[in-house]
Amino acid sequence: MASSVDVKQHCIYLYENIGCTGKRLELSPQLNVGCQEILKNCNWSDVTTSFSFCDATFPPKYANPIGSHGVPCVTPCEAQGSPYFRCGIQNWDWDYCSPRPGTDFLGNDCGDHCFYNG
Repeated sequence: MASSVDVKQHCIYLYENIGCTGKRLELSPQLNVGCQEILKNCNWSDVTTSFSFCDATFPPKYANPIGSHGVPCVTPCEAQGSPYFRCGIQNWDWDYCSPRPGTDFLGNDCGDHCFYNG
């Protein structure tokens, strides 16, 4: 977990969840300058689990995700503070899932080698 960030001349987003999901904090040379040396100044100390440049684009999340065993999700595919993405499936159980194309259940890029939705 990060406690400070040197953005140099870039704009970056810090995310609270894996796979660049959840709440985010934008940092740039002009924005939230007081947070860069001490993320605690923005209530963001030890929160970051992923980041991206501000100009990065991601495919949209699946509207109807499918669990890793091929069962449709009945809840959104989210990390919910876990180190992996999961969703609720039938019978009040849960399964691992991919939140968007090209992303595995750990939030990693898996390109064309993802299972089910990924």
